[in-house]
Amino acid sequence: MRRNNFHLAFALAGAIQFAGVASNAAAKGSAVSACPQTITTCGCTITKPGNYTITTNLTGTASQDCIDISAAKVNLRSDAFALTGAGGNSVGINVLKSAANVNLQLADPTNPDNISVITGFDVGIEIQASGAIVTGFDVSENQSNGLLIKGSSCSVTDFVSDLNQPGNGVTISGASGCQLSDFTASGNGGVGLALVSAKSNTVTTFDADDVDVQGGNIGGGVTLTASSSNILSGFSVDNNQVTGVTLTNSSKNQLFNFDASGSVAGSGVALSGSSSNAIFDFSAFDNSIYGVWLNGSSSNSVRFAITQGNMQAGVYLGCGTNGVGGSCGSGAKTSTKNIVTGIIAGNDTTPTIPLPEAHGIAADRGDLLNSLSGLTASGDSNADLDDENANCGTNAWFANSGAIVNPAGSPSCTEL
Repeated sequence: MRRNNFHLAFALAGAIQFAGVASNAAAKGSAVSACPQTITTCGCTITKPGNYTITTNLTGTASQDCIDISAAKVNLRSDAFALTGAGGNSVGINVLKSAANVNLQLADPTNPDNISVITGFDVGIEIQASGAIVTGFDVSENQSNGLLIKGSSCSVTDFVSDLNQPGNGVTISGASGCQLSDFTASGNGGVGLALVSAKSNTVTTFDADDVDVQGGNIGGGVTLTASSSNILSGFSVDNNQVTGVTLTNSSKNQLFNFDASGSVAGSGVALSGSSSNAIFDFSAFDNSIYGVWLNGSSSNSVRFAITQGNMQAGVYLGCGTNGVGGSCGSGAKTSTKNIVTGIIAGNDTTPTIPLPEAHGIAADRGDLLNSLSGLTASGDSNADLDDENANCGTNAWFANSGAIVNPAGSPSCTEL
């Protein structure tokens, strides 16, 4: 599995995310019989604490979960045997809400690279309980979600969740305090990683792009919806079909040390109705619209990044869906009190065919009270630094490289 080691350090320089989020406090496919400690068939429930082992490949039906766990303090070892479903509303392994502190060891203990493949279900693994620990598995090619987390204080590491159709690689829905790391989530019909009403989770060292699976995720790399105080770091969301990272109505999240480039039909990073987020130490190259887009979003910090070669702008504050100065619908909200600093924008000459970036950094009409400093932009086909407000309004531009173009102002505004 590829690891993303990208890091920058400058002193000064869609409804798809909800796909497959089921609401089931009990088992979706409702396994019926009690599991023995040695499990050889699908369709059972672990009802007592203790140690359990899967000793052969298991095949399920469309109407039943393969293994449900309702008891707390269960240790389930799979020895890398496969679980194969038949679609329907089934779950491969379903950790029910009552099953606190479950430990799923799904790799071969003598060969950790040999992991259980859990495929063909509606959901590969679902975690509803608190305190679950899950390691070493592949939940690719399920129908709605490879991995669905609804519990709290969980730890999930070393896994693959690719090509789930039409769902997401990973969905964290209403969960809090979980830690996820070292995984890929590529080629999914929805998004690679979706956080929905999720709080205080930490997700690190992952790829949600097209490196392992050509074509990327159809619904984008990462989405946060109504989510707060999460930390995402050390990841790649390159070459997805739409925007790499999308935050909608989300606040107080930190995203850093990542790459969000090459979006086929979107931006690198897009914030809508979101506030008080910190986005830093990243790159957003060669996206088809914007590198970073702040749309109706306020009090965010965007700093220390390279945003070159994006078709419309490296960083854009405004509501125009496809360019600076575009018309916005009635009631459109503005972006205010954002801090944008330490950004290198402009045309990117690295690709074989450079994209004609129109603007380096731009603030559109009505987007005011923003601080824009330490910016470097050059070679843009329209303007390197652009403020569409008369005399820059109440935006503060200072310590930047390049003159500000001010189409609405007479005379043009100057730096502080």
